[in-house]
Amino acid sequence: DESPDFGFATACAAEHELTHHVIRLTAEELVSQYLPPVVKQLKIFNGMLIRNSLVIAAVFKKAAALGFTDAVVGDGADELFGGYSFMWLPGDAEWKVKRDKMCEAWTFSTEELANMYGMTPHSPYTHPNTVDWAIRTTVRSDCIGTHPIRLFYGGDTI
Repeated sequence: DESPDFGFATACAAEHELTHHVIRLTAEELVSQYLPPVVKQLKIFNGMLIRNSLVIAAVFKKAAALGFTDAVVGDGADELFGGYSFMWLPGDAEWKVKRDKMCEAWTFSTEELANMYGMTPHSPYTHPNTVDWAIRTTVRSDCIGTHPIRLFYGGDTI
C-alpha cells in the first residue's frame, strides 16, 4: 500500500531536483530490525509510542547512512493543526478543547531515536513560540477544510 503522502513527497522532490529516498519494509522486517533497539533506547514498552517510533528509527538510520547529521521533524504539527482524522469532525469549541489538551500532554521520542544514529532533530512545531502562536491564533476553520496555499519568504510570495 502506498502512503497517502507518497505522491506529494515524490512531486516535491522532483520539483526541487532532490533525490527521493523511499524505505520499503514489511511489518515483519520493521519489527525484527527496529523493535529491539528502539525498546532498548527508549526503555519503555508503550505500544503506541513504540509503533510510531519504529518508522522514525528507520528514517533516522537511512538519513544517517546518507551522511546527514540533522533533520527537521514534524513533531507537533498534527496535534497543533488537527492532522488526525478524529479531529476533523468536532465543532469549533470541542476542537479547540481537544487540540489544547493534546498539546499540553504531548511527548515525542524523536530526540532519543535520533541519538541512536548520531543525528540531531529540529522540531519547529514544538518550539514554544510556534505553540504559543498556534494556540492563541488558530481555530478549527484555519486547519480543517480546503484552503488555497500561499507561501511567503522574506516578505515575498513564493
